Amino acid sequence: MRAIWKFFKSLLALFGFAIVFWIGAYFLVPEVNQWTNENVFKIEQNSSNKEEVESLQIQLEEKEAVIVTINSQLTEEKNNVTQLETEIAVLTSEKETLEADFEANKEELAEVNSLLEEKLAELNSAQETVNSLESELALKEVEIASLNQQIERYESASVKDPDKLYIEDFLNNGKIYAFDVGNNKFLISAESGETGVYVFDKINYSIKQVFKSFTAWDSVSQLPNGNFIVSTAKSTKCGVCVYNPTDDTFEQLSTAGKSFKFLAQKSDTEVFVAGSILCVLNLETKEVKTILTGATLDTYMKVDDYHVFSSTNGSFQGLWFMKEGSDSVTKLSGVTGLQYTVSFKLSDGRYLIKSSVGLTSNTHLLLVDFETATGELLSKTAHEEFYKFIQVDNFVLMLNKSGNGTYYVDVLNLDTKTITENEISGGIDSHEVYDDYVKIYSSNPNRTDVYHISRTTGEVTKVA
Repeated sequence: MRAIWKFFKSLLALFGFAIVFWIGAYFLVPEVNQWTNENVFKIEQNSSNKEEVESLQIQLEEKEAVIVTINSQLTEEKNNVTQLETEIAVLTSEKETLEADFEANKEELAEVNSLLEEKLAELNSAQETVNSLESELALKEVEIASLNQQIERYESASVKDPDKLYIEDFLNNGKIYAFDVGNNKFLISAESGETGVYVFDKINYSIKQVFKSFTAWDSVSQLPNGNFIVSTAKSTKCGVCVYNPTDDTFEQLSTAGKSFKFLAQKSDTEVFVAGSILCVLNLETKEVKTILTGATLDTYMKVDDYHVFSSTNGSFQGLWFMKEGSDSVTKLSGVTGLQYTVSFKLSDGRYLIKSSVGLTSNTHLLLVDFETATGELLSKTAHEEFYKFIQVDNFVLMLNKSGNGTYYVDVLNLDTKTITENEISGGIDSHEVYDDYVKIYSSNPNRTDVYHISRTTGEVTKVA
């Protein structure tokens, strides 16, 4: 019995010695410390990580539910766009066929035109919804990828690598900007924290910095060649920056100006890029040529041989134009700062130019001479839609509709530059010219109102 007790005492002493030896080795020998952490304490770490994974899984399920809803809405709207585009194509084809025999098909043409306008309005509305949903979806997909990235890290029982960036690093730095540039890639930036532009690949969760400067790169617009203008409103030294999604290259092509976006195509190789500075970008040589500094140009339209821009920015308000072949812009005198989008060329080479529908409660109508760089305000009325211009002699008949749905024919006397307003029935869209008068009427035979406008006085008379 004593021998057995002596044996157990020796065994306990040996076990105690082993514990003391192991504790000393844990603190003094790095290899023992590492082995113990990885193989002994991993159970506790995995237990803690399991709770993190469960929490993240809940968040992931919530985000995925939102994605499912958005994708469903997006699919529905895209199908709606496709259906509307098909219907528009059919209606356009019908319209072209009917126009070939206009006199014999006036009533049917009017119905098709009315239906075509209705479908175009629906298409514009559907496309706006698609754009909004795609923008929301882009950010949700980035958030989903962030959660998946965190789950993978916790499931592998590893901590964040301090030498790597994670999506959550951006999500925790104020507002995040995410732009889908195709091929499962997003351009991202944040209001604070990690500065610059980053490419995030949602397939492998990789994050690559392509430009380190400024913060909150808050706008992206695609160029005709597939590249993107990337810009920020936060710095006047942003310049024109271009991202190529094919090879993930980012180039700062100039160093002045901010808030740039693609405005319009100038030629096969050149585009207008507008922000606080108006530039011409050569897509092949990547040369940036400054055209105008300090004016934020809101809209663009091509008027025959002229590129025409409008600005609502301070002293630069008004209309600016560049003649084809020139590299400079000229400001029209006598023009206020609205957005202008409609033009009609007169027989003497001058133009009537009208401000945008819905921009303001009033519509500005200008008489513009590009040769002398002058503009004259002819009218500031509540008529929002000028849908037809007819010039006969020195009179211009302007068929238009006000915001409340009332139709008018405004008669402009080019000699006196006065405008006479005349209320008419809706749907007047056709005309015939006679020796003494111009007849205006509806192409729809169900609408029987007919008006004569004197070629001598411009007086409007209802005759039927």
